[in-house]
Amino acid sequence: MFIQFFDHQHKVLLTRLSGIFGQEDIAALYAVAKRIMGREGSSLRSIQDFSAVEAVDVQLGRIAQHGWRAQIVPGRQRVMVVPQAEFQDMARMFAALQKIADYDEPQIVRTLEKAYALFDLTDPQFEPVE
Repeated sequence: MFIQFFDHQHKVLLTRLSGIFGQEDIAALYAVAKRIMGREGSSLRSIQDFSAVEAVDVQLGRIAQHGWRAQIVPGRQRVMVVPQAEFQDMARMFAALQKIADYDEPQIVRTLEKAYALFDLTDPQFEPVE
């Protein structure tokens, strides 16, 4: 499950994931990001916050497939917040495959504060995405 928020001033999409992260979540994330990019333009940056994820129900092969898939907003900064040690390798594998496929790899950090710092966000005003 996930909830998304958008900061219009900084053009940042924040996705907060929780519970069990499954294959259907990946497809839904792509669809929503494409819709928001169409509305907000190609200057969109994104943060995916996995802090509240309890388990991942996606086979490594599926994550690898998505690693080879083109990013939705090419050339734009992406950050994954992954504090859980058990999910770090999976996140790093995805990022490495993005780089090998010649896409901009997402940065991986352990806290939302570090993600905000990478985007130079001070006092972001995130509003729910409908």
